[in-house]
Amino acid sequence: MEDGLLSISALTHALAGAAGAEVATLVFYPLDLLLTRLQNSDNGKTAKELTELVKSEGIQGMYRGLIPNMEAVMASNMTYFYSYHATRQVVKVQLGLRDLPTNPVGNLLIGAFAAVVNVLLTTPLWVANTRLKLQRRMGRDEEYQGLLYTVMRIAREEGLGTLWGSLIPSLILICNPSIHFTVYESIKSRLLRNKFGPSNTLTAFQAFLLGAFAKICATIISYPLQVAQSRLRAERKSSERSVGTLSLLKRLYKEEGFPAWYKGIGVKLAQSTLTSALMFLVYERIRAAVVKILRGRLSSKIA
Repeated sequence: MEDGLLSISALTHALAGAAGAEVATLVFYPLDLLLTRLQNSDNGKTAKELTELVKSEGIQGMYRGLIPNMEAVMASNMTYFYSYHATRQVVKVQLGLRDLPTNPVGNLLIGAFAAVVNVLLTTPLWVANTRLKLQRRMGRDEEYQGLLYTVMRIAREEGLGTLWGSLIPSLILICNPSIHFTVYESIKSRLLRNKFGPSNTLTAFQAFLLGAFAKICATIISYPLQVAQSRLRAERKSSERSVGTLSLLKRLYKEEGFPAWYKGIGVKLAQSTLTSALMFLVYERIRAAVVKILRGRLSSKIA
């Protein structure tokens, strides 16, 4: 596999990561939809919100917005995984190394850079995705139809700035995937070095547990910002209550107390942990399969 920005290795990681994310999103989407509604609700009571969702929209309502969400997930994960591994390739080539040493700080910096690239490119998709998830609950059932249509309509009616309205909390939230990926890669390297797994990959069980643990760590630390991010994405440009991230968090604290910052945290931990665990399991399996195929082809050519 050639090194550099356009390496096959980076593309393999991007495709495997995106495929893993798509599978996990499909399986656990109802939890993701419920979480978005809880973060934007006034009561934040899981049982009540879930009951109202099923009662008013039926079982099919639990999959409202699934296709646009999967489109956003695909774009976001391909961008992040490709940026992360392409950056590692570039750094490795520039330093003249066969491989980068295990370094949590280095992984954190590369992860942060990849997250910034991802946020700048895909934030409009997530703003549109949030509107699509909430539109029936907000009384605008047929207003938005499809991800790109929603992006264009928001840009036309509310201005391009609205599409990046949640940019500040999103940029601050680069700590989430950075912490997530750093914890995952650091522990993974230690497991492989200590021969708890195969020589070049984790077992399916190890990948599942490690993906879950890494996501729990990242979620608990950054959750209040995720609540603010979700609310800012849902607000219209013309909203009289439109505020900045800190003002929004202060307002929530004043009106509802400290628990408002962790509204839906139980659902979030379940959703993000299970999604992340399944995503990394699929990611590792696909990546290992592709590497095996490429190595087999290379060996046949040499022979």
